[in-house]
Amino acid sequence: MSKRVYLVSCSGRPNYGDELITATWLSFLYKNYPQYEVWLDTPEPGNVQSLFMKYHPNFKAINTLWKICWRSVDILNDINNKTASLIKDYGSPDIDLNIDILRSADIVHILGGGYINANWKENYAILFACQALKQVSQAKTIATGISIYPHEEFLAAEIFNDAITSFDYFSVRDPATASRFAVENTQDDVFLGYDLDVVSKNNSPDLPDILCCIQNELSEDDIFQKLVSLVADYLQQQHKCGKKIGYIEAIPGADNTAFVELQKAIPDIQFYPFSHVWHGGIPVQADGEIISTRFHHHLVGACLGIKGTALNIDREYYKNKHESLSLLGTGWNVQSAETLAGNLHSTINDDFQTQLSKIASSKLNKALALYQE
Repeated sequence: MSKRVYLVSCSGRPNYGDELITATWLSFLYKNYPQYEVWLDTPEPGNVQSLFMKYHPNFKAINTLWKICWRSVDILNDINNKTASLIKDYGSPDIDLNIDILRSADIVHILGGGYINANWKENYAILFACQALKQVSQAKTIATGISIYPHEEFLAAEIFNDAITSFDYFSVRDPATASRFAVENTQDDVFLGYDLDVVSKNNSPDLPDILCCIQNELSEDDIFQKLVSLVADYLQQQHKCGKKIGYIEAIPGADNTAFVELQKAIPDIQFYPFSHVWHGGIPVQADGEIISTRFHHHLVGACLGIKGTALNIDREYYKNKHESLSLLGTGWNVQSAETLAGNLHSTINDDFQTQLSKIASSKLNKALALYQE
């Protein structure tokens, strides 16, 4: 029997982590439920076709809920009611037909990631839309691997609580969110993708020994500059010892600033754009190391058995992300700008593969249960 499945994700920018999460669920659905009609609500419907066709050749792209988010920036004090009104009563002619598609879905699934939190308050509209949907349709609403951190009570606490409890199933990926909303922590959705061949390593010859990425997006200036300086010193030392250095891009443009600075220290540093990584996998020697601020470089690197150093680019959002993986036992060396000097030595927990297998199996069993006929 066919069902209409309506996925929501922050994909298409592109952003390595958000694309992996989305690819994971599209791959899961095509492999297990190819008869289902799948819609993907994304900020960039024009980009996702080329990103995800190989994972699900028949999905359809739309951006209804994201339009509602963008229009909520100036009405945050009433975002729950305004969003509910649109879903239940229409009134926005340019997306009313799109709302019909949402309302006709059998399953609405908010995919994991860290895009609903105090940094982007307008995105809470996604949760309020799903809450309102329960009043006008029979759709099953689910959310998996979400991180609502940092969270700010810019509305009454019970308003957020009611939105979360309206879901048929709601899980998160970090202890802080799980504690605040009293929901299950099932870890990041990319763990589901481990057995779906979404997570991969590049096996080309002549790969770098050290792969790095230092984002300036969401960073505090003093932290960013200090991290770049300390990493540059380390890379220069390793380069003199004959190590080949590479730079990996997670978000095009946002990760380029550090590359320009590091290139001054290591002129022959090899740049790997997002497109190269997306098509070919993580480009590093099997016995190499990764130094990155990016959460999903930490997650994927650990899954692939590559040692690494995770750098906290801020004191809250990314710190919480990397700590959630450390608690799982990845064994990566997690450092901040204040602690990095003299402590840049990449590590990994050799026993993490056992933990990984358990997490991936649990994620698969839960996914099958959520989507069963």
